[in-house]
Amino acid sequence: MNKKQSMTRYQLEKRYHEFGLDNYILKTIQDLENIHNINYESVVGYMDLDHDQQIIYRHFIIKFFNAFGLDNRATIQPLAVYWVESQDKVAVESDGSLVWVGGTIVAIDRRHNRMIVDDWFDNEYVGCEIQKEIKEYYLRFEYMMNGRKEWLHIIKNGNEWY
Repeated sequence: MNKKQSMTRYQLEKRYHEFGLDNYILKTIQDLENIHNINYESVVGYMDLDHDQQIIYRHFIIKFFNAFGLDNRATIQPLAVYWVESQDKVAVESDGSLVWVGGTIVAIDRRHNRMIVDDWFDNEYVGCEIQKEIKEYYLRFEYMMNGRKEWLHIIKNGNEWY
């Protein structure tokens, strides 16, 4: 994992100028390493992605950093990236509406080995009959920002996330 040294806004602005990025927009993965000292390849899970997934992640990480101002960028620390299968458990309430009651996030590496990354169940629905399981596949990005651990879905070839 990268251990990022925090920089002041002034130090960060100076780094952008040193590398000719006067508009503070990262253009390449090398810019990310030069300015923010982040080696995208050392992020946990990166080497377990297949070639196409690695390309999507490299595209995404630049867009992700550029989506924030310099003060927030200075605090971003990538932690992990995984190709995952999300297995959501869905029940039907008495009024017929669907409710998500639990789920499991399973990381799948390029050799198809599987590892549970996250598992959850809403105790309010213990004993409720699960009507169906919905599976979804996406890149999961875990990071720290402003001292908080966050994660998000990377979709549409790295052009969108939530």
